[in-house]
Amino acid sequence: MNKIILLPFLLNIRGLWEIINNTGIQKGFLLELSSIEDFKDSLEVNSLGPARVAKAFLPQLRQSRGRVINMSSVIGRLALPMTGPDSMSKFACVGCSESLLYELDIWGVQVISIEPVIDESVLNTFSRIDSEKFVEVAQLRDQVFLKMIYY
Repeated sequence: MNKIILLPFLLNIRGLWEIINNTGIQKGFLLELSSIEDFKDSLEVNSLGPARVAKAFLPQLRQSRGRVINMSSVIGRLALPMTGPDSMSKFACVGCSESLLYELDIWGVQVISIEPVIDESVLNTFSRIDSEKFVEVAQLRDQVFLKMIYY
């Protein structure tokens, strides 16, 4: 049976209790080296994606008094250098989660924002940078971290 046809059938019988928005991308690096497309792509997936999914299923969640879980990041609360597009999109995701928390409280729907800490992969994004810019980026990275240490 086609899964697209089966989903509405199952939702009518069992109801929808929870949605988990667990998708994300990390694009860009230093603002100077990131394209506007990196920002747009990050916002589209990390911010608008969870908002679209929540909006689509809110009637069922209100009925079941379910919950929305949005995976974000600590970068959505504390911006770090070299994470511009990611930080912008995660701040938006956290803001949307907080807004939904207040909006859906009267319906008994929980909203949870999970914000795990970053790992080294976030800070080591050299594989996505053109090789000709690698040396320049490494020097800028060192300067930024030195300024962070002495700030």
